[in-house]
Amino acid sequence: MSSGSGTPVRKPRQHFTRSRTGCLACRKSKHKCDEAKPICQRCIRYSRTCQYPSHVSVSSSATPPTSGGGPAHLSALDIDIFDLPHAPTSTTSGPSNSSGVAGGSVPGPSTHAGHHPPTVTNMIPQELSPPDLLEWVYPDLEERELIRHFLAFGTVNMCAIPQPDKPIKYFDIINSIMNPRGSSLESDSLLISILSIAAVHRSSMFFQQDKGFLGEAPIGPWGAPPLPITGPSDHSISRLRKVGENTSKMALDLCRTAMVLKLEGTYSPKEFAISNKLLTGVMCIIDSQEMLGGLLWKEAFDVGLELVKMRGGPRTMLELSESSSEESLSTARSVLENMAYIDMCRCMASGARPMVLLEAFEPWWFDFVKDHPPDSMDSFQYAFGMDRGMLELANRVNRLVYEHTLLAKMSDRGHQNLHDHKIQDIQGELDLWEERIRKEDKNEEFRRVTYGNVIMLHTLRILVLIDLLQYSHLHDKVQHSAKTALRYLNDSRSWSVISLLVPTLILAAVIADPAGTATAKQVIQDLRLTTSFAYDVEEALNVFEKVKRFETKPWDHRLI
Repeated sequence: MSSGSGTPVRKPRQHFTRSRTGCLACRKSKHKCDEAKPICQRCIRYSRTCQYPSHVSVSSSATPPTSGGGPAHLSALDIDIFDLPHAPTSTTSGPSNSSGVAGGSVPGPSTHAGHHPPTVTNMIPQELSPPDLLEWVYPDLEERELIRHFLAFGTVNMCAIPQPDKPIKYFDIINSIMNPRGSSLESDSLLISILSIAAVHRSSMFFQQDKGFLGEAPIGPWGAPPLPITGPSDHSISRLRKVGENTSKMALDLCRTAMVLKLEGTYSPKEFAISNKLLTGVMCIIDSQEMLGGLLWKEAFDVGLELVKMRGGPRTMLELSESSSEESLSTARSVLENMAYIDMCRCMASGARPMVLLEAFEPWWFDFVKDHPPDSMDSFQYAFGMDRGMLELANRVNRLVYEHTLLAKMSDRGHQNLHDHKIQDIQGELDLWEERIRKEDKNEEFRRVTYGNVIMLHTLRILVLIDLLQYSHLHDKVQHSAKTALRYLNDSRSWSVISLLVPTLILAAVIADPAGTATAKQVIQDLRLTTSFAYDVEEALNVFEKVKRFETKPWDHRLI
C-alpha cells in the first residue's frame, strides 16, 4: 500500500526474454526453457514430452548446461537418442553377414513420422557414438557398464532365430530410455529389468570364455565392450548371476507396486502408456530368467497375464494400440506373440492349460498382422523359426492334452466322444502340414522356417501319440517322428541356430536309438559355441542327464 492514496502498488513484473529455440512445450505454455537436451528440466518436472523445433541448428558449443538434473557436460551431439539401436518399424531385408547385421551394415535410425516429429537430433552424423546419453538415464557407473553391454549385443533374445537389429523383439530402446532412473515406478521397473538381462548375458559370456567354449571374445553388431584381457574369474561370473537374479526380483516388485498404485483398469492414454512399459519390463524379466535357468519367470508370466487382462484382453489391447500408432500396435503384437510362445513351451513341458490363446483359432492371433514375407525380420516366422499357424496348432494340441487329463476323471461319454473327434481332426491337420511342407521349395531364404515347422510338427505328433492316444514311447510311429525331427535339428547345426530347447528335450526323452540320444545331446551342446548361449543351455543339459537316468523305465517327457 502507498502512504497517501490507499491504492495498491503493483509489483514490477519480472522481465525475461523467451528463447526462440526452447522446446515446443515451454513455448506453448509461455515459460522460459533451459534448453537442456534431450529433455529440459521443466518437461522432466511435469513428466511431459520434450520436443524441439526442427529448424533449430545445434552444436555442442551452443547447448547450454543443464541446471541440476543431468550431467553438465552433455551436449546435443552426445545425447542423440534417435541414433541408438532400436526396433525400426520399417523392414530391413537381406541375409545376415558375419557381424550379425542384415545387409552387411548397421541399420541407421528409423523415422517415426507419426510418433516422433522431426528434431535437431536427426541432423547428428551417424558416425558419432551415442553412449553418453546413458549417463542421463543410468547415473550409476556399474549400471551404465551393463547397459552398454546390452546395447552391444543385439542378438540377446529368447527367439528361435536371433534378430540382429533388435536387442529384443518386443523392445524399443527409444521408448525405454526417455526417462532417467528414479523418474517413475514403471520406468524404473523397465530399466532395472534391462539391467537384469544384461547382467545374465554378460555372466554367461564370461562363463563361455572361462570354459573355453569360445575361442575369442565375441563382438556384437553394435560394437563390443571389451571382456577382461586376463579372462573372467569365477567371482565375476557368480556375482553377475546374482545381480541378474536380484534385479529381476526388484523389477518385478516395482512392477507390482506400480500396478496397484497407478492402474485402475481404465483405458486412459496415461494408463495405456504405463501398462506398456510394465508389460515390456515383465517380458524382460521373463527373458532374463529364461537365460538364467531360473524360476521367477513363472511369477512374471502371471503378472504379464494380469496386465493383459487389465488392458481388456489381447483383442482390446491390439485394437487400442492400433488406434494409437503403427509402432504401438507392433509393440503390443510382439509382446503377445512372445507370451504365446512362452505359454506354448510351458504347456508342452507340463501339460498345463494354455493361458494366452484361450480358445481354438483365436481371431486376434491372425488379425492385426502385416503380411511380411518369411525372411522379413519383422515377421513372426523369422523371429520364432516357425509359421504362426504352427504355434496355434501347438496351442490346440496343448489344450487337448490338458482336457484329456480332466476327462480321465469323468464318466461322461458324450464329452469323451467329442474329445476323440478333436484328436482325429488334429491328426488330419498334422498330416496336411506334413504334405504341405514336403511340397515347399526349401530354398536358402525359407529353409529355417521350414526346418522349424518340421521339428515342431513331429514334436506335436509325439505328444498326440503318447499323451492322447496312449502309445508307448517305443512305438514305431513315435520313434519315426523323433528320428525325423532330430535329423532336421542335426542338419540345421551347420548353417543356423534353431534354439528349440523344449522340443529338443522332448525328442531326447522319447528316442530309443543311442545314436539319436547322442544327436539330441550334441544339438544342445553346440549351443554353447554360439553368441545366443545362456545358462538355459546348461540347465537343458542337466535335464537331459536327469531324463536319461531312467533307462530301465518308460521315459516320461514331462520330467522336463
